[in-house]
Amino acid sequence: MAAERVLRWESPQRYYAARVYEDLLGDTVVGRSWGGLHNNVGNTDTVVVMTPEGAAREIEEINARRTAHHYTLVADQEQ
Repeated sequence: MAAERVLRWESPQRYYAARVYEDLLGDTVVGRSWGGLHNNVGNTDTVVVMTPEGAAREIEEINARRTAHHYTLVADQEQ
């Protein structure tokens, strides 16, 4: 199985996290979660991107949106 990548962005009140991993069928998947830092409100979703290149594009788009909304990247780890 390929390495998993975990990224996390935060603003003063909110967080956004993304996890890139390979599912049981061998497809590359981006799992996303977001919510409040000081409450239990949040949500998740999953996007099948099929290839590592698709995952890289998805992460670039997420990073651009988070940066535009004044989030700071606080973690980027490969596991």
